[in-house]
Amino acid sequence: MFRSKADEDHPFGHGRIEYLGALGVGALILVMGLELLKSGVSGIITPQAMRFAWVPFLILLFSIAVKGALFFFYRDVGRLIDADSLKAASRDSLSDVLATSAVALSMVIGQFTGIVLINSGLLWGLGIILAALDALLMRGAAGSFTYEKLLL
Repeated sequence: MFRSKADEDHPFGHGRIEYLGALGVGALILVMGLELLKSGVSGIITPQAMRFAWVPFLILLFSIAVKGALFFFYRDVGRLIDADSLKAASRDSLSDVLATSAVALSMVIGQFTGIVLINSGLLWGLGIILAALDALLMRGAAGSFTYEKLLL
């Protein structure tokens, strides 16, 4: 869409949609990071044991593989056509990989060590990391959304 030429309804073209899309994805990643942070703190305050089961664990591994493939696809295509929204989608896929990996890792560690707080601690730490990375993502997207690009 962003490479579409100017037309009668859009005399300046469609390029601005890329910046708005990147900011939207950034906002969603920020919400996810904050929710992980909230879940981690809640789990530390009232810890609950996590039960290991093979089917959910294998589904998590499959999800990690699919989101990992999407990360590389979005990143490479985003670089190839210089699309900020695809670059943001790649970061979203990466954040999903990190969050799902934290849950899968906590399942394994909890199963073999019996440590109850491992899931909450991982989610809390991951929430902080995602929120910080998202601040950089949104700053980059907002920085490229200049007044000149708004008008041109």
